[in-house]
Parts: sequence; structure tokens; C-alpha cells
Amino acid sequence: MRRADIGCPVQRAHSLSQSHGGGGYGSDWNGSGADTASAPQAPSGPKLASAVVAERAWDRSGTGCAVSRSIANRASTSSGNGFWRGRQPGDHQRDHSSRHSKALTKTRMNSPQSEVNIREQEKQAAARAAVELIEPDSIVGLGSGSTATWAIRFLAERVRDGLKIVGVPTSQKTKELAEQLGIPLSTLDENPQIDIDIDGADEIDPQLNLIKGGGGALLREKIIASASRRFVVVADSAKQVTRLGKFPLPVEVIPFAQALIATLIAALGAQVSLRRYAYGNPYLTDEGHHILDCNFGEIADPAALAGKLRAMPGVVEHGLFVGMAEIALLGKHGEVIQLRRRAAL
Repeated sequence: MRRADIGCPVQRAHSLSQSHGGGGYGSDWNGSGADTASAPQAPSGPKLASAVVAERAWDRSGTGCAVSRSIANRASTSSGNGFWRGRQPGDHQRDHSSRHSKALTKTRMNSPQSEVNIREQEKQAAARAAVELIEPDSIVGLGSGSTATWAIRFLAERVRDGLKIVGVPTSQKTKELAEQLGIPLSTLDENPQIDIDIDGADEIDPQLNLIKGGGGALLREKIIASASRRFVVVADSAKQVTRLGKFPLPVEVIPFAQALIATLIAALGAQVSLRRYAYGNPYLTDEGHHILDCNFGEIADPAALAGKLRAMPGVVEHGLFVGMAEIALLGKHGEVIQLRRRAAL
């Protein structure tokens, strides 16, 4: 499907089969520029239930409204291992438990650790659904970051089951993980046309404009995305926003021009800070550049800001991905939601 043909989704919901088992400022970012997270491990026990993907249209507030409810029953899984649980015998008894029990359950659900677990489950579900879109003999862009890492792990399972693909990684860290998992790899020189690129995002707006680069791989990520026929974004529900800008915008710069560019960007109204490792040295990208994290607040016109940043000599790339994504798959409230760009007026 060509990107120019993408409009609002039709009113339908459908299941994506998941028969094949399986950075950002979240798990990939420690606030100081150091990439400290180890790669997530594939879940043990039963495989996740089939992803129910409900297409949704954005309403005028930009929050998204359900066009239709999912029409597939959620599969029952073992406690703690699956993303969904079907209704079990005795549920009617639990529904009439004491107020004390309900209050305790609510407290546990609202705990910070519970929130982390929910986000991880959402990432896994979105990643698994995206991997099911990969067809045999595809050239696959392998994204970077926590959600993309899940996609790589689930893709490795499909490869072990016999799927023939070749991956092109977007970072050195992704390359090392894919090699460890036995995914065949190539380079952009050998495969300049990518069939499908699966990558995460730090923020996603109603037009599927993105902020990326929290994990430091924004330059290679944008190159691979631009060379892909399909660019599929995977994320947890916290990444969906009505307007970009709460997440600081990463701007990759050459070290020689770093101070000058920081001054120019600050003149546009941003608070600018140099990304550093935990031990204090400036963060270095795979290409040896520095990253300026720029807090603009809400970005009213991402395309206009992208143009201004691109015009600054010494800016290598920025984390605004405008009009590049075909679809976004978000884990949210026990299902995987598919978002498409709203048709231009």
C-alpha cells in the first residue's frame, strides 16, 4: 500500500494470528544518556494469546475512538503469562468479593510495578502483531529500543520455525541481538529497498507523526524507514499523544557545531541539554555524533519545526518523523489497536 493512499480506517475489527511463538526514555534510557537496559527475555510458559487488532479512527480531540469492538473472544492463558484471560469458573464469586479485597486489588493495580508490567505486556502484544505482518522472503528493517527488541525476539521465533527473511538493523545493539538470535542479516548497501520496517516510537500523534531517538539511533532509524515500502510503528499506549512535544526532541549534531546549534535551537524556544552518559561524558551515537535533547513543549507544527532544524548547518538529523509511518500498532486495554493516518483535508 502506498503511503499516499492511506486514510481513515474502515469500521472493522479482526484477529491477527499469533501461531508463531515468541529506545526511549523508558526502559532504554536512564535519564543521563547511558543505554543501560539489557534486552528483554522471551516470556516463558504458554505463548501470548492471539492479538485482537481493532482499527480505530482519531476523533477531533485526537485521543482515538473505537470504531467497533473486537469480535474475537480473548483466549484464556495461564495466570501471569498471557496478555489476556478469558472468563473463568468462579468469576461470579470474585465479582462479589468484599470491599476490602477490591480496595486491595485496586491498590496493587495502581502500583508503579503494576504499571511497568502493563506497559511491557502492551509492548509485547504490539510487537507480536507487527511481526505477523512480515511475509516470506522479505527484507526487514529491524528497529531499536525496547518495543522493537520484542519484535526482533518474536521474529527470531518465526525464523526458527522456517520463515525466510533477511534483516537490516538500525543500530549496532540491534545487530548484535539479531546475530545472537540467529536472524540472517544484510546491509543497506546490499539491500537498498526494505519491504517492511518495524520500529518503536517515543510519541505518536493523530497524524502518525513521531518523536523518535530516545535510544540514540534516530539517524539510522530514519534512513531505514525512508528506504522502506512499509513503516510499521509499535508501542505501548502511553506513547499515544494528542500533540508531540512532551518528550524532549532529540537532535543529532556533529560535535564541532554542538554549542552553536544548541544556541540556535534555544532561540526557537526550546530548553536544550547535551545528552551524557551516567559517568558524565557526552553520549556518542553509532556514527560518533552527539545528541541534544530539546524540550519545546507542545509542537504545533512538526513539519515546520523539522524544516527549521534541517536548515541548520551541523545538524545531522532530528527525531521528528513526519508523514513516514503507514500504521501504528498499540497495545492498549487488552487488545492491539491499529491506527492509520487521517486523510489530509
